[in-house]
Amino acid sequence: MVAGNRYSSHLSLTANDRVITPLPLFHMNPQILSTMGTLFVGGSLTLVDRFHSRSWWQEVRAKETTHFHYLGVMPAVLMGMPEQADDGAKIYALSQGRKNDQVYLD
Repeated sequence: MVAGNRYSSHLSLTANDRVITPLPLFHMNPQILSTMGTLFVGGSLTLVDRFHSRSWWQEVRAKETTHFHYLGVMPAVLMGMPEQADDGAKIYALSQGRKNDQVYLD
């Protein structure tokens, strides 16, 4: 509960926020941060079965996501995807995660 409270406070989460995570619930990030932080403020949480790079942004838009969580190579994979027709569509999302330093050392 303490971590969820701190997380929601750090990101200024409110009951109007919609958080999405592709991370499994056996991982600490979605257990403590995504789930508890969202529940603490009464927001909405979407759990997707896993990270699907080809449909990630469509999923984020469809769920009207305001925050999403990632790990490791997810940002590099998303940046490497071919452009899509709806890439210019507005996404109001804040990402939260830790980068994998090896991904950015080309």
